Amino acid sequence: MMESLAWVDGIANPITRVADQAWSDSQICGGKPCSPSNQFCAKPFVNAPTYHLMDQHGCAENDPNGPVFDPVHGVFHHFYQIHLAAPPGHGPDYGHFVSKDFVSWAAMPVAIWNGLDASAWPPRATPYDNQAIYTGSAAVVEGAGPGGEGPGIVQIYPGLCNKADWPACETGTLLAQAVPADYASDPLLANWTKPSYNPIMENTQRDPSTPWQTPSGEWRLRTFNSMVYGSASSKDLLAGKWYEIGKSDDFRQCECPSVYPLPAATPGTEAAYEEARRAGMPDTVHKTSCGGDWWQLGSYDPGAPRSVGSFKPTPGWEDVFAQKRIDQGNFYASKDNEYPTLAGGKRRINWGWATVPPASAQTLPREVTFNAEARALQQYPIEEIAGLRAAAAFDRRGVAVRGSVGLGVPAGGARQAGLL
Repeated sequence: MMESLAWVDGIANPITRVADQAWSDSQICGGKPCSPSNQFCAKPFVNAPTYHLMDQHGCAENDPNGPVFDPVHGVFHHFYQIHLAAPPGHGPDYGHFVSKDFVSWAAMPVAIWNGLDASAWPPRATPYDNQAIYTGSAAVVEGAGPGGEGPGIVQIYPGLCNKADWPACETGTLLAQAVPADYASDPLLANWTKPSYNPIMENTQRDPSTPWQTPSGEWRLRTFNSMVYGSASSKDLLAGKWYEIGKSDDFRQCECPSVYPLPAATPGTEAAYEEARRAGMPDTVHKTSCGGDWWQLGSYDPGAPRSVGSFKPTPGWEDVFAQKRIDQGNFYASKDNEYPTLAGGKRRINWGWATVPPASAQTLPREVTFNAEARALQQYPIEEIAGLRAAAAFDRRGVAVRGSVGLGVPAGGARQAGLL
């Protein structure tokens, strides 16, 4: 996905790459401690995926973090776990890419550092998260825009702490928020700040889900250990006011959880979708990562404010409440959010961590839809991906595949290709 990759502010030349980077979090960048002014483990990798987002700091990577569309500047943001850290931490932190069209992407500086608020200079110390910034989530919240007006982005992340530097640290993990430091004049949101109210919850577990808002206006999220946390309103969320609601017996304990409304109909199945909706079909998707990525469909009742609510099988749809694997192979820790369609509507897009050489990459973004006829969620590369394809290097029809088939592609004709 980096066909038109550009470095912001001339940070580096993406053509120069090095191979065989070790898989580890790094405190050392270019022989010196990693920091906001020194954030390259090495040069970018050779033989890297061309059309998938891959870290350009010469560091390893893993989970996608808080992918989101910024309604203020019309920019798509993709964050990910970048394997570097400022001392005394071990990492990872929040890497960052931006795009206006899902096709051409720019590699950005690290967005959220462990133990530092890099929006100030010199960076301000944040001892409550000085070990690492783990997988977080993004929400678009009313009142979070520039000047406190309109919708804007809030990142909620798990910070890893240590008791020597943060005496309240008992579980080793807490939750904190980061917001754009200068929303109006920073269209690519290169600068993120950690408000003074942090941390928002202490002694939690990792992996906060993307928050969802109940009809009462209360925001909720769940963490790895099935604990549900709440914030009474958007105003309270933006003030960092959260509380523990309790543990859900309906949300299983797993990494990288997500809870979101049933997505739109798979194209061509709209009539079946509407018929099922009228008769009563599942309304919520619950996604988790446990030895692979899984999702299930059911009915969610938020209950009263400050209650855990319930997530149960939908009558007549009990089969889809069972865990169904999202993908096979080198795919894990997926993260989703709601994005605009090219036509101005809404769609659910899911990203995954592709555990592929030389040091992992992000999967192509996939739109998730519901096929009521097949009683299943479906996913496929978003329509913008077609813009990455050139003329076919090989085209033969009516081929019976029995074993291997020679394609007759000349040497150098296709460095990376897709099969259709």
